Amino acid sequence: MLNELRKLLALAGREVRVGASIGIAVAPDDGGDVETLSGHADMAMYQASRRGATRTSSSHRR
Repeated sequence: MLNELRKLLALAGREVRVGASIGIAVAPDDGGDVETLSGHADMAMYQASRRGATRTSSSHRR
């Protein structure tokens, strides 16, 4: 998915690049309910964002 986002896109006659930061939380290690998983995924997304454009980060504890 991130490789596709790195490609240039044509938009209104201009080339643009889209970026994304993706946070990943895995049940049951990161939480057993939607609220907890969402919170952990949110924290992981902010961590990915701080590391630079078009990254993923996981809150999964190993």
